[in-house]
Formats: sequence, C-alpha cells, structure tokens
Amino acid sequence: DGHARALLADGRVLFCGGRYSGGIPQPRLDAQVYDPVSKTATTVANMTTGRCGHVAVPLPDGTVLVVGGDSNVMTPTAELFDPQTSSFRSLGAVPVSLTSPYAVSVRDPATAGLFVLIGGGWGVNNVSDLAMLWEVNAGKVVASVQMGRKRLDAAAVALPGFGAVLVTGGSDGNGRHRRDAELFFLPARKFFPWGGLTTPRAGHSMVRLDASHMLVLGGGPTQQGS
Repeated sequence: DGHARALLADGRVLFCGGRYSGGIPQPRLDAQVYDPVSKTATTVANMTTGRCGHVAVPLPDGTVLVVGGDSNVMTPTAELFDPQTSSFRSLGAVPVSLTSPYAVSVRDPATAGLFVLIGGGWGVNNVSDLAMLWEVNAGKVVASVQMGRKRLDAAAVALPGFGAVLVTGGSDGNGRHRRDAELFFLPARKFFPWGGLTTPRAGHSMVRLDASHMLVLGGGPTQQGS
C-alpha cells in the first residue's frame, strides 16, 4: 500500500517503499526491481528512509528521483535510485512535505532544461495547495509555488510545447470533488486558472493525445464541487 513505481530505461520496473500491513502503519525501506523478461523480482538496496505515498520519477540519465511521502524522518527529503549500482543515495531535505502528490516532468522551451513539478496531495495537517519545482540539472528544488486550490487525487499532464503542466480536478479532502483546472506555466513559475472539467472528478486519469488535446477518464463525482 502506498508504494511508488517507475519504469527504468532498460524495461525493468522499480518498486519501492509502501506500508507494512497490520498494527501501526510503518513506512517501508525496501525496494525491488522487476524484470518482465525473466518474470522475476530482485531485491535491491534499501532507500535512505522508509516512505509511503511518495513518487518515483524516471530521469533522462536512467536514474529515478524519489521524493515525498510519509517517512521515517521528520524532515521531508528526496533521494535518487541508480540502476547501475542498484542503490539509493540521499539528495537532502526538500522545503515542502507532500504525501500522495502528482509528479510531472516538463521542459523549459527556451532552455530545454528539465524540471519535475510535484504538488498537491496531503500536506502536514490537511490537503495541500503547494507544489515544488525540482530542477534536474541542479539536483534540487528551485521554487515552491502555491496552487489556486487544495487538491488531493488531482490529475496532471505536461504540455511540452508550452513549458506548462495542466492540473485538473482533485478533492478538498472532505468529500467534495473539484471541477476546475489550472495551468502551471514554467517560465513564470506560477499557476493560472485554466477552465474546467464538465463534471467534478478526483482520482481520475488524464492522458495527452496530441499537443492540444487530453483524454480524461474516471474519477466520478461524489458531491458537487467548484
């Protein structure tokens, strides 16, 4: 429950963390890599801290950025998985504590620099309206940004030609699903209101079909939200 997974460059899949069942929930340290050719899972080195509700984002050099989630340390941190050594190394603290956030890679069209936008989910005491921007080349968070809404189980997808990320729907944490959407514009480091869905949704999927069209599926409404 609450583990993260990432497709590696060679076709294998990393599974890491999660929560042990039974008793007091305890974030897990362990990780495995699944090979679809041999149909076997191999245990690799532990993460630097146990995590549950984190994200794992593949990077162009083959490594995987792991960030967020409830953890065994008080300070929110990030780490990097290297498939060449089958091990994790700490990347230090991050400024925002997020559990079950969305995470989307997006390039700056002017510089071709790669960033990862991580936002929403649970904050310290409630659903979060915060996001953080990880710059891959710098290896750190370079900005903390406030969204227009608190969003749990929102969907997000990159618009690569515009250097932007579209974020739709989500829940306020009290059973109200959201209809509205917003756009994170990378050059401005800001979120802007950006229309809305035809129905409130949380826990839905959003897939980019082409440069300007998205397919939104699932995550139907409970109560009407704005």
